Amino acid sequence: MGFSSVFGRDKKTANDITFVECLSYPVTSIVENFKDFFILSGVVSLVVSLVTFLSGRGFFCSLQIGSFCYHNGYMMIISCLINLYGMAFFINRWQMVVNQKKRGLEALCEKSFAKDMKALGVLLLYFLFWGIISGCAMALKQRVVTENVSLELGYFVVFSGIIIFCLLLLLNFVGFYHYLHGGEFFTLHKTIGKSCDNLYTLVTVFFIYMLIFVFLLFRGEGFFRGYLEYGVIVEFLSEFYLYFIFCTILSVFVGSFEYQEKKLFTAK
Repeated sequence: MGFSSVFGRDKKTANDITFVECLSYPVTSIVENFKDFFILSGVVSLVVSLVTFLSGRGFFCSLQIGSFCYHNGYMMIISCLINLYGMAFFINRWQMVVNQKKRGLEALCEKSFAKDMKALGVLLLYFLFWGIISGCAMALKQRVVTENVSLELGYFVVFSGIIIFCLLLLLNFVGFYHYLHGGEFFTLHKTIGKSCDNLYTLVTVFFIYMLIFVFLLFRGEGFFRGYLEYGVIVEFLSEFYLYFIFCTILSVFVGSFEYQEKKLFTAK
């Protein structure tokens, strides 16, 4: 008996999540709208990479090998804000392309600041969950063990519980994504049964895409590192490549959530 049977569902339906569809849906969305994806990703990547590069915080600066790098607190804040807004802007505009069938240039020119802020809030929530998980994991790893068994057990249970809870929310993050389409903000009760039944599918698809993107990022780094002697032009191109891959990652995440949303929130 599946977990969803606890919530009144234990039979296969047309709304069931399948591995092949879950894996292919984001790619299909990109292929079917490739011209608009290329335009949207190209423009957003160009603007964000230009701001980051001119602020002296390029990709190779983090590796201590960039030639156009400098530290400035104000520029760092501006760069971070532009990066975050750029991601929210892309998520919202990519939804317009996929769901509303708008052209890439049309979506770019669309005035939708309120929805961009809404997308930014959901994006920050996603990062917050991962930040809490990372912080708790570091706290457990760096914890100096004492002889107080009760204290140590309580410490482990509390931090492990927080990690599990955040992972559960991330597994059901489609509920928060649904909020961008005008749905309820917190819909864990509507998604938990189905997401737990499809735990292996969702986790496997996530890691498959992450492995692909990590490979592309490292291959890109290796390629551009070999041409650093050509100066700042190559450094900027590497920055543009990095953000283009980030836009691709965002489009895949949006596609994945779109697929889950169709399966979980489609009226029976």
